Amino acid sequence: MLSVHFKVLTKIIILGSLAILIRLILMPISVHPDLFFINMFPNLFYSQKVLEIFSFINDNFQNTRLSYYTPLTYYTFVLFQYPYHLISNSFSTWMTDLYQFYINRTQIAYTKDYLEQITNTFLFRDLLLAKIPYLLFEVGSLVLLFKFVKSKYLKPTTIITWLFAPIIIYSTYMHGQYDIIPAFFVLLGFYLLRKNPYTSLIAFGVAAAFKNYAILFVLIASIIYGKSVKEKLKMLIAGFLPYLISLLPVLISDPKLSIYSLFPKPYFQTSESLLGWPLVSRYLHLIVLGISLFFTFFIAAIIKTKDKWQTTLSASLVAITLVITLAPLVVFHYLLWVFPLTVLWLKKAKTIYLFTTLQTLFAASFMLLANRVQLGLFAPLNNQYFSSIPAFNQIIDRVIPYAIFSTLGYFAFVLINLALCAVVLNNVLFKSSLK
Repeated sequence: MLSVHFKVLTKIIILGSLAILIRLILMPISVHPDLFFINMFPNLFYSQKVLEIFSFINDNFQNTRLSYYTPLTYYTFVLFQYPYHLISNSFSTWMTDLYQFYINRTQIAYTKDYLEQITNTFLFRDLLLAKIPYLLFEVGSLVLLFKFVKSKYLKPTTIITWLFAPIIIYSTYMHGQYDIIPAFFVLLGFYLLRKNPYTSLIAFGVAAAFKNYAILFVLIASIIYGKSVKEKLKMLIAGFLPYLISLLPVLISDPKLSIYSLFPKPYFQTSESLLGWPLVSRYLHLIVLGISLFFTFFIAAIIKTKDKWQTTLSASLVAITLVITLAPLVVFHYLLWVFPLTVLWLKKAKTIYLFTTLQTLFAASFMLLANRVQLGLFAPLNNQYFSSIPAFNQIIDRVIPYAIFSTLGYFAFVLINLALCAVVLNNVLFKSSLK
């Protein structure tokens, strides 16, 4: 028995070291403009003493469709950038130059444009620094997964599926989006949910204050764990407390901007002037999504099971899977929203890796169609070369119309997600142990 555990531990250490090496290699050599955008605005805290970013944007860019992420995102990256200034004397200047280029541009700019216009002698070092927070929060996520392993809920091999998950490697260390941060707080929320629902709701609330999809988990946990209407309301307040605290600087500066500061992207999307099928399609997606979520909340409210934790996990997994499947606009890195819950629910390493890899590939077939989100991400290595490489879909399109692959990929993506939802709901409705 000891020899078996030793072999498993050795395997995890070796593969874990390889996973860390992959991350450290990718961090300084790949980038999407999102990483610049995430960091250039917090740098204004140091360069222009901007204490509240949303009022600053409102006062200085009234005629543009400019927004930033949530207030907590701004202050978190302000905090992380402080040590950058001690390590790198080029980071702040680089961010200032990128910001000036961004606000003065006349059209959409991509990685190649930023790198052509703004040079940085220490580019690799500063890209590595910009992604250090992601690595720290992923380490925190792994610590939580080890706790699930220690409690016998997960097996040690599940850790490997996380370490080599394509969506984490791509979205976090190549693309440079920060979804790994709310993912950590979602994992923390489910870990704490077995011990204290109120602290769990606070963790979900922090996740939601970074990216508002985690509001779903606050609602579902409150519905399932609250024994009365009064208790459900108390739990909702606990879950929304981090939201309210993160809003305080905006509320003090300009109360009218408080709601917008949490939902800037939905605000711009719904204010777009669309005609014909694009407009009809948007509202069809929203209607179907709304009905599906209502059905999920209804099940969460009426089902009575001994294992409230498992029911909360199941309903949350269904809800967030429906969002990434049915929402009018879904971006590839949103798959990281559902990944931690998929890991906790599926549990078996091979099943997790097979499902999430297929889900990722199907999504990539119709979401990642431009060079800038493929090999163009490696522009820091050689801007001219990697920015000019044709996208994979363009190469395939020379032989067979890629529209066939992307359409099949889209339907496969929808079907695999809905199939997961059906399996989860079947488990909740018919296999749960009723009181």
